[in-house]
Amino acid sequence: MQFTKFFNELKRRNVVRVATVYAITAWLVIQIIDTVFPILALPEWTVTLLTVLILIGFPFALIFAWAFEMTPEGLKRSEDVDEERSITDQTGKKINKFIIASLSLIIVFLVTERIFFAGSGASQADAGIAAEASIAVLPFVNMSADPDNEYFSDGLSEELLNSLAQEENLKVAGRTSSFKFKDVNDDLRTIGQELGVDHILEGSVRKSGENIRITVQLIKTDDGYHMWSETYDRQLSDIFEIQDEISRKVLDELRVRLLDEDGSPEPEIPTQNLEAYQIYLRANHLMLDRQIEKMQTAIGLYEDAVSLDPFFAEAYARLAIAHHLMGFYGAADFGEAQVKLKEYSERALSLNNELGTAYAGLGLFYSTIDQEQSTEYYLQSLGLNDNQPDVYNWLGNNYTTQGEFSLRDEAYINAYELDRLAPLSMYNRARVHTDQGELDEAEALLRKNLRLNPGFTQSMRLIGLIVLEREGRFDEAMITVHEWMETNSYNAIHMFDMVLYAFELDMPELVFEYQARIASELPQSREVAISTSLYALLRENPDLFENSLLSFVEQFNITVPEPEFYGSLYGYVEIGGDPERAIAQFRKYDPSLLSDTLSIISPLGYQVAAPLLGILYHMNDQEQLKRLNDAYCNYGKQLETTGTTGLGYRRFIRNRMLCHLFEGETDRAYPFFRTYYTELSPIFFDYFILQNSVVFMDAMNDPRFAEIRDEIRASMENQRESLRRYFSNLEQN
Repeated sequence: MQFTKFFNELKRRNVVRVATVYAITAWLVIQIIDTVFPILALPEWTVTLLTVLILIGFPFALIFAWAFEMTPEGLKRSEDVDEERSITDQTGKKINKFIIASLSLIIVFLVTERIFFAGSGASQADAGIAAEASIAVLPFVNMSADPDNEYFSDGLSEELLNSLAQEENLKVAGRTSSFKFKDVNDDLRTIGQELGVDHILEGSVRKSGENIRITVQLIKTDDGYHMWSETYDRQLSDIFEIQDEISRKVLDELRVRLLDEDGSPEPEIPTQNLEAYQIYLRANHLMLDRQIEKMQTAIGLYEDAVSLDPFFAEAYARLAIAHHLMGFYGAADFGEAQVKLKEYSERALSLNNELGTAYAGLGLFYSTIDQEQSTEYYLQSLGLNDNQPDVYNWLGNNYTTQGEFSLRDEAYINAYELDRLAPLSMYNRARVHTDQGELDEAEALLRKNLRLNPGFTQSMRLIGLIVLEREGRFDEAMITVHEWMETNSYNAIHMFDMVLYAFELDMPELVFEYQARIASELPQSREVAISTSLYALLRENPDLFENSLLSFVEQFNITVPEPEFYGSLYGYVEIGGDPERAIAQFRKYDPSLLSDTLSIISPLGYQVAAPLLGILYHMNDQEQLKRLNDAYCNYGKQLETTGTTGLGYRRFIRNRMLCHLFEGETDRAYPFFRTYYTELSPIFFDYFILQNSVVFMDAMNDPRFAEIRDEIRASMENQRESLRRYFSNLEQN
């Protein structure tokens, strides 16, 4: 009886009706936000938060309905209302109408959702997940008795990574970053944050003869939830089937895409020869550290793999890039390495014309011959597989050469987002920070790179340039790099940095010292050729320049991409070199620069236009000089920026300065000259050109220019003396 009385009181106070209205309204609101929020790209947690708040509000609504009652005088506590004067019946009828209206809305919503969203709802949900889905494949643990089988467990991890990377709607962390966590027991949330992914695929491999056991698990990084796990006990001959099964299961769990109707797409098997495949995995394992001896061994293994299976396209593509790297690092004849790069890349494409690695190889080949063709190949490679951080980095290098800095930044950032702990990705991301004037962010990333990747010493090179940008002194940058070498290692990269700094401060004895040390370490490298040519410029020896850098470039018919090379050609002409021989290199780089109909200069041509203008000025070729300078000046107008820091501002000030100097308008040039040489930090060739360029020498007839030049000369002498004291103290200690 007591319960019946209580329930009747609930009905009288309209608590039951309020509960019904709240439940119906809450359900409708939750359905709407669940449908609309993904379309608006709102985070998933916003749906969860609102749902929880609605559920929390339910008991409060019931308590409020019990405790208060609507009266003609307004809202009052229920215990203060006389039952005879209560209008709960009238309120109840209004609530009934609201319930009917709410139910009608639900019917309308369901019909609308069924008609307009039935076909797209699943795909939108999948697309939402696809847009956010990201995964890292950690190196599988080698549980075999033989530690030499580690290449197999690592290789399996990499092949799974490559397989998942083919999925266009899935972000896959790069191999270099993922493998940073090999044999590391960090919390998965930490790993996920470092790699920028929300899922981890990890596992172990036990290999004994022809038998293998593979255990694999897919884990969410935010809460450690195990989404899926499986153990495979199979024969080695089933390895490709297992790889495909794991990849498809991961994609299914992440709902990245709907499978074909049969639900079982055919796996792409790289080779039917298991022996060739295992040799290929060994070679890949050796290529990881980019160490000369290991890369040489890897080349032999790739050759063994393709001899066992002449149709092994991926092995040919990897063999091509391995040869290129040997030539690039100066461990093999560069010309011969490039020939093999092209030959094996084309062989790979003849076997599989949809192999992204092979197109990337051709991109590398043409990077020293035809930049536009090289860029097309890189883009073609990324079109087949956009999860290739190395290719994004190479593409960024091309855009740097071509003067397409916004595209360069985009490519470097893409590489970094895919492979956040890879040394080259971190380095190039820091370059973007530096060029945008974000020096603190750049240095922090470079210091982290040195800590995580101590073998990638190029980071120290950029730190030296950051010191130069901050302090405006070459000696400070040089000492920073040298101190690092003293406590770490003397390698060719940083000895080359020492050459560049010493060259700018007009210290030929130091240039010669470090050039000789580089030659003893990497005798066939481009660093030797360049450092010898810089020494030749300081000694005003055009014959030495021709026999070093110029002959190196002409011998291999290289189109050098670096703008600094063309600056050195201008220096070569100023010390008595052959102008026509120098101009031939500019014509090979961008023939349009010397066209009789030139009116618009390309970003590619702009990169080297200034030194060519200097050569034409030196030759007194007024017709060509005016045509090129008009195009150069017009291009500079689009460089104007409101900022006063970063690469963009420097490029604008330099353009205005040189534009007016080559026009002979020293009054208009002076404000930009003053800004460039007194407010901005110097970069390579700034001091050398100031001291040796004919156009600057002519400007020095104006005492305003001469005063700034003399101040710079005094600063150079001060910096030279600082370095002499530094090296003297080292010898004494």
